[in-house]
Amino acid sequence: MIKKTVLIACALLVVIAGGAFGFGQIEMTAPDAVSEQYSYDGDVVAGRSVSLIVGGGGSGVNRSYSIGFSSGTSGDPENRRLYSSDGTSIPYEILDSVVGGNQLKDLDDGGPVLSGTIPSGGTATESFDVRVFGGAVPSPGIYTDEVTLTAYNFNNATQAQVTLSIAVNVPANISLALSSNNLDLGDLVENATGSVRVTVTSNADYGIELSSPYNNWRMAHEDQTLVSFVPYSLRLDAVTLDLSSNPTLVPGFGSTSSAGREHQLEIIVGSTDDAVSGYHSDVIDITVTANQ
Repeated sequence: MIKKTVLIACALLVVIAGGAFGFGQIEMTAPDAVSEQYSYDGDVVAGRSVSLIVGGGGSGVNRSYSIGFSSGTSGDPENRRLYSSDGTSIPYEILDSVVGGNQLKDLDDGGPVLSGTIPSGGTATESFDVRVFGGAVPSPGIYTDEVTLTAYNFNNATQAQVTLSIAVNVPANISLALSSNNLDLGDLVENATGSVRVTVTSNADYGIELSSPYNNWRMAHEDQTLVSFVPYSLRLDAVTLDLSSNPTLVPGFGSTSSAGREHQLEIIVGSTDDAVSGYHSDVIDITVTANQ
């Protein structure tokens, strides 16, 4: 009996994408930190970009990739927030572009993500926008967040991670509006009154300073050759002010909502016994200062 043996052999080629078997690891640069000042007039948009390359052993083949964005401190990629040290927050978004308007997320959050191909021997660059919503009146301070960017290869294996830091400075902001810049008290009669509505919008505690720079809390005759003055007193929000100093300061008002806070400034005419007939007037300066 003749016996023959046949040897059967085959080679199993195992290719690991992104590993050390000629496919190379995808690498990603960290984007520049976002450092902006808050805007009360509109949104702040900061454009950023990241570059990707294939590491050692990666030449000769194009590499597909995607880039996901973690949800940051808020834990919700559709409700990203920047936080200050006291826990207050302002909203922002990370977008593929302001025009496109797609909010970027991580793969685990279902995307959308940035994606593309690294050409053989080259690099790829992806751009995105950070938009901070303005127009509100947040408290002064530095508002921050950090987002992790993860680069994935074509089969969604993690290849690289970098951090995007975002910091927005919210300065003290205050505005002042008067219901009228001219108050006509009519006939000059003792105890006659008139009032002006003072509306303040402030994101910080503030004080109101009033001064009579020309006549020291008196109305003077229009004919400057005549010595004729009529004193007056002031009430702010129904509280009589101490006019022994000029200017006089009323402190201790807290921050307001975006609609502002209204104060009522009332002028009460004093004694007219020594006044000469004719038109009398004075100028009151109102200054509002935020305390940051």
